[in-house]
Amino acid sequence: MKRDTVPVVRHSGDEVRLDDRKYTLVREDDIPGVVA
Repeated sequence: MKRDTVPVVRHSGDEVRLDDRKYTLVREDDIPGVVA
């Protein structure tokens, strides 16, 4: 099953284009519970 994912980096605020979509990168601690 394919689901939309958000790239995770060590610093937040950057943006990246993936599959013609723009994502705002976030840190792992900004999304607790997402990475099990």
